Amino acid sequence: MNVVTFQRSGTTALAFYVAEDRLYYSTLGAGPAGRDGLPAESTTSLGPGSGPSLRYITLDRVPVRPLPHRSKQPYDKGHHHMTVPDMAISLVQKRVLTPIGGRVLEPGSVFGVVAGAHTYFLAAESPKEVREPLHTQQQQQALHHTARACVLSTRGAKFEAGMTLHRGVVCNWLEEKSKNRVLEERARTSTLYEVEVRTGKMKVRCKDVGLPVTLRVWTDSTGRRPDWFLDYIRLRKQGASSWVLFPCARWFSAHMDDCRTTRVLFAGHAAPYIHYKVMAHTSDKRGAGTDANVFFVMHGVLGNGQRHILAGGADDFDRGGTSEFTVDDEELGELLEVSIGHDNSGHGPSWHLSHVEVVHEKTGQQWLFPCHQWFDSHVGDGAVERSLQPASGLLQKGFFTFLITTSDQRGAGTDADVHVSLHGEGGDTPTTMLPSRPEHFERGQTDSFRLELPHIGQPRKLTIGHNNKGPGPDWHLELVEVVEESSGRHYLFPCNKWLAVGMEDGRLERTLRLSEVDPRVNKSEYKVEFHTSSRRGSGTDANVYFKLVGAGGESAIVRVVAPKEAFERGQVDTFSYPMPFLGQLQTMLLQHDNSGSNPAWHLLKVVVTCSREPEPYVFVCNKWLQSKDPAVQPSVELVPGLPLPTTLKYKIEVVTSDCRGAGTEAHVTVELVGSNGRFGPVALDTPSAFERAKVDTFVVEGADVGILSALVVKSDGTGTRAFWHLEGITVWRDETHSDPAAGVFFPCKQWFSKDTGFAKELHPGKKAVENRLSYTIRVTTSDIKGAGTDAGIEINLLGATGETGYHPLMANYDTFERGQEDAFTLLMKDVGQPQALLVRSDGKSRKPTWHMDFASLESTHFPPAFFVAGKWLGPDVGLEMKVPVSGVDPRSDRKEYRVFVHTSDVKSAGTDADVYIDMLGDLNSSGKQPLSSAGKETFSRGRVDEFTVSCKSFGALRSLRVMVGGRGHHPWHLDMVIVIAPSGERYFFSHGDWLSPKVPMIDIPASTIDPSLDKRTYKVLIRTSDRNGAGTDANVYVNIHGSHTSSGNIVLRNTNTNNFERRQADMFEITTRDLGNLVELVVGHDNAGAGANWHLEQVEITDTHSNRAWFFESNAWFDKAQGDGKIERLLKASSADPRANRNTYKVVVHTGDMPGAGTDSNVYVILRGDAGASGKLPLSTSGNQQRGFARSQTDGFTLVTKGVGRLRELLVGHDNSGATQARWHLAQVEVTDVGTGQDGGQWQHRVRVVHLEACSDLMMRVVGGAHPALGDGCPACSRIAHPRRGPQPVVDAGSWQLAAGHGDTGGDPARAEGGVGAAVRGAHSHDVLFSIRAGWQGTCWFECDQWFDSGSGDQQVERLLTAQLEKPASKLTQYKVLVVTSKRMGAGTDANVFVDIHGVDGSTTGKLALARTGQHNFAGGSTDEFMVTGRDVGAVRHIRVGHDNSGTGAAWHLEHIQLLNAKTGASYLFPCRKWFSKSKDDLQTERDLLPAGSLVMEHEYEVTVVTSTLKGAGTDANVFVQMYGDAGDSGVLRLDNPKNNFETGDTDVFHVKAPDCGKLQRLRLWHDNKGLGAAWHCEIITVVDTVNGGKTFFYCGQWLDKNHGVEKTLTASAADPRDHLVTYTVTTHTSTLRGAGTDANVRIDLIGAAGSSGARDLTGPGNLFEQVWQRF
Repeated sequence: MNVVTFQRSGTTALAFYVAEDRLYYSTLGAGPAGRDGLPAESTTSLGPGSGPSLRYITLDRVPVRPLPHRSKQPYDKGHHHMTVPDMAISLVQKRVLTPIGGRVLEPGSVFGVVAGAHTYFLAAESPKEVREPLHTQQQQQALHHTARACVLSTRGAKFEAGMTLHRGVVCNWLEEKSKNRVLEERARTSTLYEVEVRTGKMKVRCKDVGLPVTLRVWTDSTGRRPDWFLDYIRLRKQGASSWVLFPCARWFSAHMDDCRTTRVLFAGHAAPYIHYKVMAHTSDKRGAGTDANVFFVMHGVLGNGQRHILAGGADDFDRGGTSEFTVDDEELGELLEVSIGHDNSGHGPSWHLSHVEVVHEKTGQQWLFPCHQWFDSHVGDGAVERSLQPASGLLQKGFFTFLITTSDQRGAGTDADVHVSLHGEGGDTPTTMLPSRPEHFERGQTDSFRLELPHIGQPRKLTIGHNNKGPGPDWHLELVEVVEESSGRHYLFPCNKWLAVGMEDGRLERTLRLSEVDPRVNKSEYKVEFHTSSRRGSGTDANVYFKLVGAGGESAIVRVVAPKEAFERGQVDTFSYPMPFLGQLQTMLLQHDNSGSNPAWHLLKVVVTCSREPEPYVFVCNKWLQSKDPAVQPSVELVPGLPLPTTLKYKIEVVTSDCRGAGTEAHVTVELVGSNGRFGPVALDTPSAFERAKVDTFVVEGADVGILSALVVKSDGTGTRAFWHLEGITVWRDETHSDPAAGVFFPCKQWFSKDTGFAKELHPGKKAVENRLSYTIRVTTSDIKGAGTDAGIEINLLGATGETGYHPLMANYDTFERGQEDAFTLLMKDVGQPQALLVRSDGKSRKPTWHMDFASLESTHFPPAFFVAGKWLGPDVGLEMKVPVSGVDPRSDRKEYRVFVHTSDVKSAGTDADVYIDMLGDLNSSGKQPLSSAGKETFSRGRVDEFTVSCKSFGALRSLRVMVGGRGHHPWHLDMVIVIAPSGERYFFSHGDWLSPKVPMIDIPASTIDPSLDKRTYKVLIRTSDRNGAGTDANVYVNIHGSHTSSGNIVLRNTNTNNFERRQADMFEITTRDLGNLVELVVGHDNAGAGANWHLEQVEITDTHSNRAWFFESNAWFDKAQGDGKIERLLKASSADPRANRNTYKVVVHTGDMPGAGTDSNVYVILRGDAGASGKLPLSTSGNQQRGFARSQTDGFTLVTKGVGRLRELLVGHDNSGATQARWHLAQVEVTDVGTGQDGGQWQHRVRVVHLEACSDLMMRVVGGAHPALGDGCPACSRIAHPRRGPQPVVDAGSWQLAAGHGDTGGDPARAEGGVGAAVRGAHSHDVLFSIRAGWQGTCWFECDQWFDSGSGDQQVERLLTAQLEKPASKLTQYKVLVVTSKRMGAGTDANVFVDIHGVDGSTTGKLALARTGQHNFAGGSTDEFMVTGRDVGAVRHIRVGHDNSGTGAAWHLEHIQLLNAKTGASYLFPCRKWFSKSKDDLQTERDLLPAGSLVMEHEYEVTVVTSTLKGAGTDANVFVQMYGDAGDSGVLRLDNPKNNFETGDTDVFHVKAPDCGKLQRLRLWHDNKGLGAAWHCEIITVVDTVNGGKTFFYCGQWLDKNHGVEKTLTASAADPRDHLVTYTVTTHTSTLRGAGTDANVRIDLIGAAGSSGARDLTGPGNLFEQVWQRF
C-alpha cells in the first residue's frame, strides 16, 4: 500500500492511499513517525474499513506510463517528512488528453492522484470548486514537495505555485464527493464479472448480458512486450459458484501465429475429450511438401473445436505422403467443415494439399474433406489458410475447353510445350500439358483444346506457362477463354504479356485473374512506324517505350519489342499493336532507357496509323534523344501535324572496281558538296558491301545541297582488307530514279590505301553507257512449316558475259511467306544467257531461315529460265547459295483451278486489301495463293471476280482458307467462293460475313450444293423505344436461330443513313438460308460511335416466302453503363404481337411550389393494378421541351406499356443523380388510362336496407365490404343500380336512397347483379348484398406532398402512393398568412421561411414556402402578407414555422403570425416572440406555435439523458431530440441547461415544453458534431410527461459520431431495459509459454443470446497478463 502523508510538526497528519479503484483518506494524530512515514500508533489501523475516520471516493482510472521513483526526497530542511513518492496529489493546470478514448480533461478542474504506474483523475464540477480548498498557507510546502516529486514528471501536469491545501476543507470536500449520487447510482445498477487468467483475477463492471456464449478479447499491441499467449479465460458472475471456460491457446501478436490481436472465444464446458484421427494427404506434385507449422480446427454441429498444431516428425507433409495425427477435442457432433493452414514459416512453406480425412475413434465415423489447392502466398489465390467442406468422395471430373489466343504481333508464336492449371473455390486442377501440334500457337491464332479435369467450382485464376523448348520458344499470349461444358459458362483470363526469358520480366509462367470484361471488345489496330534519321550514329541500342494520348483516352506505356537490328540509321521500323480506340490522337510520349553500347538516338518522325481512321498521324521529332548520365532516360512529347524539315532522299550507287583485291571491309563515308552547302559525312554501312565488281546502292536522307559540285569519299582503313579500289559513284536527288542521265556521276578509278590516301575529293564526270535489261523474276517459297522469312533477300544473276551484282528483292507487302509466289521487276546489267543465280539472305529478323522452292526469270532477250533450289537459307545452314539454271518448268505437273469470288451486295462490302486463298484437299493443299488481276479493279460491292490458280493437284477439295492483308486493308464482306476443278466439278464455299483486321482469316468447308437454291428473304423490323437516349450510333447485328439452322451474325444496314433513332421503326431485308421455324434471336451492337447505348422495344421478323411473322420482345437497354451492362441479348420468339397488349397512359406530374422543389435527377414510375405491374418507366422529356420537374411545374408524359388493369398503386422515385440538385418535392401525380377510359367496374357491398315508406324507397347503409382501390366506405360511388328503376344517384356520403318494390325477403339477404334481389316488406331492416358500379372514368390521383431526398427527412427517394378517385384540388384551400417580424435589432432574416399547418384531425399541409417575387420579406418590424395554397386541414391545432438558415443574415426574431382560412373564414393568432437562430436563444430554427387562447396547452416533459461509462463517451456537441407520438411530434428540441452536460457516466435532466404528442412511439436523437470531443456514447433516455404522468424509456447504447452516424432513431419502451443488467466475473489465464505475457491494454466484449455488452477494459490491481512461471 502506497501512502502519502501531509504533516506539520505538532499538527494532525492527513494521509491518502489508493486501493480497489478508490481514494482513501484519513486524519492521523500527531506523534512520532512510524513505518512508511505514518504515525507509529496508526500504521496498523489504516486500511479499507478500518477506523471511524476513514473516508473514500470512487475514481476513474486512466493508465499512463510508469512514473520515476525516488527513495527519498529532502524537504524543508528536515521540518517535514514524507514517504517514497510512489503516490502524489496535485492540481492539474493543463489540458490532459487521456490515452484511451481521447477524452480531454479541462485545466483547473481535476485533481491528479498518482499511484504507482497509474494516474487517477478526480473531477470537480468547476475550477472554482477545486480552488476553494487551496486558500491557506498551511499545506503549501507539503503539496509543492509532493507534486514536484512525481506529478511534474508527467506530460500535461503542472503544479501552480502559490496554491495551498487546508486539511479540514479537503476532508469536507472529499466527504461530499464520496456521496456523489451519480457514482453511487452507477455502482448500484452495474454488474460485476470475475475474470480469471493464469496470472490473476480481476473484476469487470458492465451490462448484464446473460450467460456468456462468446467472448471477444483483444490487445492494443502497446508496451515493451505486446505479444501475449492466452491459454484460456474463466468468467463468472460475482457470487456465482460455477465458472464459464473460454479456451484459446493462441497468440495475440502482430507478427506471430496468424498475426491477429483480436479473437472471439467460444464458451467451453467440462465434457470429456474425444480422440480424433486426422490424416492429411499431401499431393504428389513437384514442391507439394512443406516445412511450415500446420494447424487444424474442426467445426461441428455441437460447436467449434480447438486449434491443433499438427506436428509429429521431420517427414510430415512430404510430397505424395500421408501424415497421420491424433488430436483430443470435445464432442463436436457431425462435422460441418474444417479449417487448415500453416504459418508460412520454414525454408519451403509452400504446400499443396490433396485432401484430409478425419475419423471419430469412439464411433468410427469418417469424414472426407477434398482440397486440391496450394497453400502458398505467391501461388494461386495466395491463401495459406482454407476452410474445407465435407464430401462423399474426391472431386469429380468434367470436360473443359481451353481457347488460347496468341497475340498478333511479330514473333508472338511459340514452339514450346504449354501447360495450364485452373484455380477455383473448390480447389486446383493438376498442371496439364496441352496436346499441341506444330501448327499450334502461331501468331494471331486461336487454338482449342478439350481437357478432362476435376470440378473445382467457380474458377478464379489460371496458371499457364511453357517449358522454353523448341527453335522459337518465346510466346506472347493475348487471352485464354475457358468453357465449362457441363454448365456452358465462359471464363475469360486476359494476359497480353510475353512468356519469354529475354522479354519483359523474363517469366515463363503467369497466373491470370478472371475478368468480367472481354478485352477484345472495342479494340483497334495501331501501326507505328519509327523513322530513324540518316545521320551518322543516329541508330540506338536502347529499349524504346511510347504512350499514345487521344481524345477518347490514353494507352498504357508500351515497350517496343524489336529485333536487335531495329532502330538503325536511316531505317523505318514498323510495329502493330491492338489497343482500345483512343479517338483523335493528340500527343505521343516517347522515351528510351539509355541502355546499350550506343543509346543515343536521332529520331526523324513517327507515323501512327489506326485501323479505324483513313489518314495516318505524323509526329515529327527531328532531334536527338540522348543523355550522358546513364540514370537519365531521355524522353520527348510529340504532337501531330508539324511540318517536316525540307530534305531529300539521295540515292547513292557505289561501284567497286573489278580487279584483284578491289573489295574492302573498311567503313566508308561520303560528304555531298553543292551550291547550297554541304551535307555529311554520311556513313555507308551495309553489311558485305564494297565487294569486287559489286554495285552497292544506298538511300541517304539529308538537306538539299543544290547542284552537286564535289563528293568527298573517306575510308577509315580498318579491317583485314583495308585497301579499296573505287570505280565511281553515281548520285541521284530522288531515290526512285535509276536513269543514269538523271544522276551525277563521280568517276574515281583510284586506290584508297596508305600510299594514295584514304580520302578523295571527286568531281562530276561522264559515265560510260552500260547496257541494261528489264528482268521479271518470280520467287516461290516452299509450302512447308516455317518456310517463310522476314529477312532481306538479294539475287545476283550470273550470265555468259558477266554478273549483274546483287540486287535486293523488295515489295510493298509481306514477301517470302509460306507457299507464296512473289514477283519482282529489276533493271539489271545485260549478262547474256543466264547460267546460274546467286541468292543470299541478310539473316536479320525474328524468322531468319527461309526455304526457297524455285525461281523463274523472264526477259525479252532469252526464253524463260528456271532455277530450282528446294533448300534452306539461314544463319545455321548458310546465308548464300548458288542455284544452276534449268530449262524445265517445275510447275509442268500442276493443274489450273478457276476461282469465282462473290463480294456481297451490302454497304461498304468492297475492299482494296490483298486477298489470298489456300485450297485444302485430300492429298495436299494449294498453298497461299494471291488473288490479283493486273490493271483490273477487284472485290467491289456486288461483284463477281474470276481468277485462275495454278498448283499441284490436291485431290477432292475439302475446305477453303481465305485471308486478307496488306496496306489499305478495308473490311470486306464475302458472300461466297466457287471453285471449278480441272475435272469440271464445282465446289461452293458460302460465308456471308465480314473479314477485317480483327478477323483476317476464315476456313470454309466445301459443299457441292449451290447455296443460292435454298435462300430465303426475311424482313426485319427494328423498333427503338420511345425514351430519352434510346437511339444508338453503334452497328447493330442479329443472329436468327431457327429449327433448321442459324443465319450467323448479320450487320443490319439499309439505304437510310440514320437508323435506330428514338421511337423509330427501321426495316431491313436479309437473304440467307431457310431457317425453318424461328425460335430465338440474338441481337446486339458493337458499342461503337459517340452514342452507343440503345434501348430496344421489340423486333419483328417476317418470312416473305410464307408471309409468317415472329415477334421478339426486348424492352431493355443495350448499354454497358446501364442495367445489367449487356450489349447483346437472346430474345425468345412469339407468334403474338406484344404491342397488341399494350396500353397508353397519360401521366401528369405536379412538382411542389417551395424553394428547391425541382430536381435534375431521372424520375421513374411503376404502375400497379389488378393485372400486374408495368415495370420501371422513366419519365423523360424530348430535346425541344423545357426542363422537367422544375419548381411549381406541371409535366405531362405519355407512356405506352402493357395494360395493368384497374390502377391500385403508383411507385414513384428518382435515381438521385442530379448534377446540381437531386432532391425533389412532389405534390401529386395524375394518371389517366387513355387506352380504355372505362369505368371502375363492379364490386360488392353488403348494405343495411331500411324500409322508409310504404314499399316505396329504401335507405341503404354500408355494413361491410369495400372497393378494392378506394379503401373503406363508398363516398366515391356516384350511382347505384335499382332492379326496376335503373341507376339512382347517391343522396349523401353516409347513406344512399333508392326506390324499390314490394316484397318480403323472408329474412334472408337479397343478392342480384345490378341491385336488390327482392323487395322489402314492412318496417324491417335487412342486410342486402349489392353489386355496385363505381363512377371512375379512367383517371386516378396519387397525392404525395413529400420530399424525395436521401440527405434529409426519412431519406427516401422512392415512395408508394395509393390511388384516389377524388381530385386533390377539391381538398385544397387558400390561406392568408400575415407574418409580423419583431422590431428589435437584427430581427430580420434573409433565409427562406416556411409554415406547416396542422389540423386537429392530424392532417397537415406540409411545408409551404412564404415568398414573394421581387420583394424583400421579413425585414425588422415589417408585416408581410402571403397567400398560400394547401390542404384544408379544418380546425387548426398548431403551426410549425422555421427557415433553412440560408443567406448572410439568417437569424430571425418573430413577433407573431396571423392565419386566415379563405374557404371557412376561420382566423387564428399565433404569438411567438422568440429567435429562430443557430447561435441565439435555444439555437432552434423551427418552432411549433399554438393559437392564442387555445385550449391545447403545451406539455412539459422531463427528459433524462444517461451518458455511458465508456472511455471518451462524453461529448461537447449540442444535442437535439424530436419526439413522435400518436398525436403528433414535438418539433426540434435542444437539450441544454447551465451544467456541463453529457460527460462520461453523467445523468443529465432537462425540462422542455412541447405540444402534446400523445403516447410516445419513437424519438429522434442527434448532435451537431461540434467541439473538440464531439463523439458521444449515449446509454439511455427517459421521458416523463409531467401532465399525464407517463414514463417512456428509449434505450440507445450506441456511438453517435462520424463513423457510426450522428443521428439515431430510438424506439419507445414501457420498461427500463437496464433492470436486466447482471455482473460477470472474467478470469483470463495467460499461458506458460515464454513471452506469453503482455503489457498491452486488453478489452473484452461479452456476446450472449440477449445481446452484446460492448467493449470493456480488463483492469485490476497488480501487474496483469504476465506469464505464469512454473517451478521445477
